[in-house]
Amino acid sequence: MRIGINLLYLIPNVVGGTQTYAESLIEALLKIDHDNEYFVFLNQECSSMELPKAQNCTRIVCNVRAERRLRRYAWEQLILPLKIRDYALT
Repeated sequence: MRIGINLLYLIPNVVGGTQTYAESLIEALLKIDHDNEYFVFLNQECSSMELPKAQNCTRIVCNVRAERRLRRYAWEQLILPLKIRDYALT
């Protein structure tokens, strides 16, 4: 199965608990699950965010900034579904 994780909302060192949760969740999933493929969608602010190294994890840095909330909302509704489709069909 291919699983997408949307972290476009994440502003490093600002959102606090949700950042910690997302990082811990991804790390735990990649430790126990070697069968599924994970696609982590990151914004520009998170372009240097380190993810655990795993063959079944692909980081995708999107051309959107979380700080521009209205643009990010529009991007999530209009462009992200197209990106998801691209990765679901490959």
